Amino acid sequence: MKNALFAAVLGLAMFGLIIPDADAGRKHKTKICHGGYPGGDDEPGDPPETFCEVDLPLEISGTVPCECELEVVDSDIDVFADSKSVSGLAIGSISAYCNTTDGFTVTMTSGNGGLAHNKSPALLPYTLDVAGTALSFSPSVGDLEVEETIAEADALQDAAVELTVDATGALEGEYSDTVTIEVAGIL
Repeated sequence: MKNALFAAVLGLAMFGLIIPDADAGRKHKTKICHGGYPGGDDEPGDPPETFCEVDLPLEISGTVPCECELEVVDSDIDVFADSKSVSGLAIGSISAYCNTTDGFTVTMTSGNGGLAHNKSPALLPYTLDVAGTALSFSPSVGDLEVEETIAEADALQDAAVELTVDATGALEGEYSDTVTIEVAGIL
């Protein structure tokens, strides 16, 4: 019983729910037949003719909705533990997927426009690169948001997110930024 329920749920998850088209309307066809004669050339074993036959198509259609998945894994690391100048430091990974034929867009938005200091208005410029893609993000250049189109449905699978930042000459204290990542299917 559990296997049948699991198979039903798996089928719905993979293929969606197929719902008949309510606007298709009803179809009705009648054929009146008057008599009939055996078919063939009257040899033994010949199948008889169909005396009356009516056919109508049954249309089945459904729509699979757009679904997107996003997984962001961030590493709990102190960015400046080893050096004030960091280049290509792996700080996490991104996996994204949309079931759309034209791919999807990934939008990254900075909350501060740079790494904000906890005690002053100072900002440290930084760059995030998503390895294996053209997605590069430098919010302190004035673009608090970057959007990149990913043509393939599953082009981001455990793509490393790398940080480049130079804190040489920066004030002591904690610096942080929150980057919001959004994935949207192209319909």
